[in-house]
Amino acid sequence: MHGVDIASYQGQPSSWRDAAGSLAWAAVKLTELEPGGYEYTDPDAAADWAYLGEHGLGRIAYLFAHPSVSAMDSVNLFTEALDRVGLADTDGVALDFEVTDGCSAAATAAWAADVLGFMKRALGRTPVLYTFLAFAHAGNCAGLEGYPLWIADPSSAPGHPRVPAPWGTWAIHQYSITGQVDQDVTVWATTAEMAAAIGKPTAPVAAPVFTREDDGMLIPLPPGERVGFAPWPALEEGQEAPYKHVSMMLAGDTGATVEVTFWRGEHTATQTHALTSGESVDVAPAHKWPGVTAVTLLRADTGTAVSASATVSRW
Repeated sequence: MHGVDIASYQGQPSSWRDAAGSLAWAAVKLTELEPGGYEYTDPDAAADWAYLGEHGLGRIAYLFAHPSVSAMDSVNLFTEALDRVGLADTDGVALDFEVTDGCSAAATAAWAADVLGFMKRALGRTPVLYTFLAFAHAGNCAGLEGYPLWIADPSSAPGHPRVPAPWGTWAIHQYSITGQVDQDVTVWATTAEMAAAIGKPTAPVAAPVFTREDDGMLIPLPPGERVGFAPWPALEEGQEAPYKHVSMMLAGDTGATVEVTFWRGEHTATQTHALTSGESVDVAPAHKWPGVTAVTLLRADTGTAVSASATVSRW
């Protein structure tokens, strides 16, 4: 199934759609957290993303990797951009993994494992990993074979790429990088097959049932268990929410990584926060609090069995 991958270099759809030819899907660059902390968001991403949606084409959003910066901050920037453009259940996500920033192969691979894990948990789907042959052969992708491979191999015929270790098969083949738009082909025959493989699972996920608590509630955070609270008391139609802010403070541990999911009916958006004991962290969705009916917390650092709790305050 033919597709292309695009970034600001290609401009808006009017600039690249003719060069793309007949396509069924496209991958769009969204963000890049650069060394030094500069937060880059592709200025054409929203237009590209909307164009694909309007024409019923498959979509993959990707972030460009920099292993010298915070994995968590990279994913937070990416998920905030996704929250703005809108992520459908059929959409895929990917990590563009092709530089080390001077980090060792082991450190580079470990960083990517963290990012991919954060993405999978935050977005509820399996990310694709884009890389090229020499980069993988250098050991930078060790341990990442659980994620579908998007391999750049322009020396091979479309659909017949060389597959580097640790993978045994491929999912997407970038076979041309010489034209105005990079050309790709998938192992999937239809966008429905692609969505089933890398989109959000179709089984509905319901917000958890919980009891409304007062301000200053202490919420236990067992690793791997999702807990929830209501940001506001039950509101009548047209009634303004009495609170504008929510903060969390970790108690009973030296540190924890917490995924915060905001629920607006069936729609969700997720952020990841690092909590340090005794330090207050403000939490808020990208589109602020109106319409948010529930918030859930999930410990992302599941490798540790230590207990932690969060004190949640609202004002």
